[in-house]
Amino acid sequence: MVPHLLPLLTDPDTGVRRLVAAALAEAGATAVPGLLRLLQDPRPDVRRIAAGVLGRTRDRSAVPALVACLADPSVDMRAMAITALGQLGDPATAADLADHLTDEAVPRWTNQSLQALALQSLKQLGTEEAVSLVERWRSMKTGSPPPMQPTPAQQAKSALMAGQAAPARPLPRLADFQRAATHPDWRLRVRVFDWLATSREAQPAPEYVPLLLQGVQDAEANVRHAALRALARYPLTEPLVAAMQGALLDDEYLVADTAAQLLVKAGDAAVPGLLEAMQHPAVDVRGRAMECLGRLRAVVAVPPLEAALDDDRRPSREDKSLGQIAAEALQAINTPRAQAALAQRAPARPAALPPAPAPDPQAMILYPGLDTYETGPLDHHLTTLLRLVDELHDADWQIRQRAARDLNRYARTLRGIRNPRIVERLTALLDDDENFVRMSAVEALAWIGDAAAVPVLIQRLKDHQFTVRIAAVRALAEIGHISALPALAARLDQREEPHDLVREVVAEVLGRFQQEQVLPALVNALNDTAGFVRRAVVEALGESGSRQAIPWVVQALHQGDEHIRWTAVEALSRLHATEAVPDLARYLSDTFKPAWQEQPERRLCDVVALVLEQMDTPEARAALMQWREVGA
Repeated sequence: MVPHLLPLLTDPDTGVRRLVAAALAEAGATAVPGLLRLLQDPRPDVRRIAAGVLGRTRDRSAVPALVACLADPSVDMRAMAITALGQLGDPATAADLADHLTDEAVPRWTNQSLQALALQSLKQLGTEEAVSLVERWRSMKTGSPPPMQPTPAQQAKSALMAGQAAPARPLPRLADFQRAATHPDWRLRVRVFDWLATSREAQPAPEYVPLLLQGVQDAEANVRHAALRALARYPLTEPLVAAMQGALLDDEYLVADTAAQLLVKAGDAAVPGLLEAMQHPAVDVRGRAMECLGRLRAVVAVPPLEAALDDDRRPSREDKSLGQIAAEALQAINTPRAQAALAQRAPARPAALPPAPAPDPQAMILYPGLDTYETGPLDHHLTTLLRLVDELHDADWQIRQRAARDLNRYARTLRGIRNPRIVERLTALLDDDENFVRMSAVEALAWIGDAAAVPVLIQRLKDHQFTVRIAAVRALAEIGHISALPALAARLDQREEPHDLVREVVAEVLGRFQQEQVLPALVNALNDTAGFVRRAVVEALGESGSRQAIPWVVQALHQGDEHIRWTAVEALSRLHATEAVPDLARYLSDTFKPAWQEQPERRLCDVVALVLEQMDTPEARAALMQWREVGA
């Protein structure tokens, strides 16, 4: 699998690169030799991507090569090597990382400087040497002598050994705080506000507040957010509530959402400002204000919320309209007037529309019920859809990316609508030359969930781009129409589907259908050349719920692959295969521990014992008793 995946790391499609990087990271040590070769590639972007994946493999054999990359002429490459070394966590790299604590260059792929990335990586190492190197750098930067022994790490260790909490970090002096809070480098301003926000002191001194209020007005969104988090440490007095109300109007959603949370914390003092925000022209501001008033159960907000019940405008990051948000707020307030307003609210009726065209008779045969289309405000839906389609082909990649995201969100709001015009507009995109356009259309059809899209989605199972094929498989699973099963089952055959990742996803979704007609395809796929595909097939056989699958799962149990054996034990548990007790009992001495499980101390024998306990047959009880007698 790895040799086929490595060339795809340079694919122009970011979605492909993301999927491939995740697969290689999961492959672990087996992917390292190929990735190390890519570190010698003349293209800086290829070297950077390879370094990033090496960090995610957690294999320290890559450390020497990554240390060498710290001298790469590309800032992007050096930054990625620093990050990867932090992920690998080799204590021996502390001095190499510390050499970059004076490097303030900023790569293209993050807003953080190499200095900040080196600090993060040294923090990840967490060794006394790493802490000492950071302290030495800080002392040289400020001109003060380095701290005497014991080091901060030793203090923390001593405190933990004594059963106490580690000592709190002292807050900076006001003069130092003021210097940092007004520093030209916004990253330093963020750092000092974060320091205040995360301090363990019961309550910081009030002298910091004016600088924090100034930070809430900062030109940088990260600084505004950090200042708000620090202000949350103080009692929310009138000036602070006023600052939160101003931040509620912020264009940066993270800042505005944080302000909304703090206004709820402020209680009744926030209500007048929230009522005023309900009249703001920005839809996002109105939506946040309504949600806050509902959480505060503000009775005085019932009249304006009642007036907003018919507002069908939708905030940019919500799946609900303003009317729906207002209804939820009234439900939370739950006064007699609020209940009456909700009871009297008539369901929205769409405007009269021209009759829909007659459905395709063949489609009616395949999908009974498509002659009763569920109509909606199509003019609005189609206008929005056409705008997003145009933006998907815009020359500006940022507009295209935003349109793909917005199309995905908008499709969620159309779930359950059955109208051929909407499906036609989306299916027209499935022949687009751009991979991400086809991917966006497939995902949107999945959210809408109209079975009329099944035939065109089946065609996408043969798309030339494997990520689109994966999206089509998941879309067909989301719609859940059994007419797709033969086409899906065919993609389990390596002669039909050459890509391992696609076959893995097909196996996963076939199990969820729980239809015996797919068992032959799953059984044939037990001979797949890719181990992780065979593992997915065994899991699907367990999900199928069919007792006909039990012999095949037992056969997989006795194969040599330990990961497949683990999956087979879990599959037999789901199938409650009591006839397999003798086969399971053979593995009560197997101490294999897979690297991917959430509980690293669990062994295969522990899982087998748990399954035998659940089966609770005389034979299972006898096997468990014998296992425990010999010391488990």
